[in-house]
Amino acid sequence: NSSATHSVVMTTFTKAAASEMKSRILKRLGKQKASRTRVNTFASLMIQQFRTIQGKRRMVLGSDQIGYVKRAVVACNLNTEQLDEWCGVIDNMGRSFDSLLEYPSHQNLYSAYIDIMKRYDRFDLNMMAKELIGKLQTGEVEPLKCTHLICDEFQDTDGLQYAWIKEHGTAGSFIAAVGDDDQSIYSWRGSMGYQAFVSLQNDFNATGYLLDTCFRCS
Repeated sequence: NSSATHSVVMTTFTKAAASEMKSRILKRLGKQKASRTRVNTFASLMIQQFRTIQGKRRMVLGSDQIGYVKRAVVACNLNTEQLDEWCGVIDNMGRSFDSLLEYPSHQNLYSAYIDIMKRYDRFDLNMMAKELIGKLQTGEVEPLKCTHLICDEFQDTDGLQYAWIKEHGTAGSFIAAVGDDDQSIYSWRGSMGYQAFVSLQNDFNATGYLLDTCFRCS
C-alpha cells in the first residue's frame, strides 16, 4: 500500500542480506518512498530497542563471552578442555524459555554464568532478547514504530526472535513472513523451520501463500 501513513520495517539475519534488501528497495521505490522503510538485522533492531533500558551494562560477544563462560565452568569445577561444548550448552539454554525442564543437568552451570554476567554488568544476545521481550510484554519498552513488519528467511527464526516478532504483531503491526520451510541453515542454533510458519498462522490467523516460481535461477 502506498499510503503515506504506512511505515515498514524489514528484518533478516545478516548485514549482507540487509544491504541487498536496502538497495533493491531504493531501486524499486525511489528515495522518497524508500525513506519510509527501515531494513536491518534482528540483532541490530533488538540492540537499538534495548538501549532504552540498558543502562551501564555492556554486551559481550565472541571471545569476550567465551571468557565469561570459562569463569562459570571453573566455578562449577567442570573440564575447561570441553569449553566449546559448554559454550553450546549455555547458548542453547539462553534461547530456551524453560531451561530448567529442557536442560536440568546443566542448571548449575547456567546459573553460575548468569550470576557472573550480572556481577560484572554484562549481558549476551540471548539475555538481551529475553529481557527485551519481557519488557515489551509489560509495556516498559515500546515496540518499533511501524505499521508493517516483514521478516525474511523466516524459517531461520529461533524461539526468541519469533517471540519478539509476535509482540510487535500483538501491538498492531501487520506481520508478513517470507521463507522456505525446506531450507533451514540455522537448525544448529535452534531455528524453528516449518514450525515458524505454523506458529504464525495459528497466532495471527495468517494466510499462507505457496510460491512456485524461483526468480534466482533459470
